[in-house]
Amino acid sequence: MMHWGYFGGPGFLTTGGGWWLAFAAGRVLFFALIVYAIVKFVNRREKYVTHSDAIRILEERYARGELDETDYVQRKAILKK
Repeated sequence: MMHWGYFGGPGFLTTGGGWWLAFAAGRVLFFALIVYAIVKFVNRREKYVTHSDAIRILEERYARGELDETDYVQRKAILKK
C-alpha cells in the first residue's frame, strides 16, 4: 500500500522520502561557509602591515643605507604616534 504525503507524492513527508537530500545539502553548505570564513579571515590578516612590521621595515631600510639619520628619526617618530 502506498502512503501519500502532504504534497501529494507517495510518502514524501510521511516516510521521510526526500528530506535526506535537503539535510545533506544543508551540511555541505554549512561546512563550505565555515571554510570560506576561515579563508577570508586569514587573507584579511595578511593584507595589513602591523605597526611593528612598519618599524622593522624602517630599521632595515636605515641599516641598508636607503635612509639617512634625519629621515629615519622623523619617520620613526611618525610611526610611534
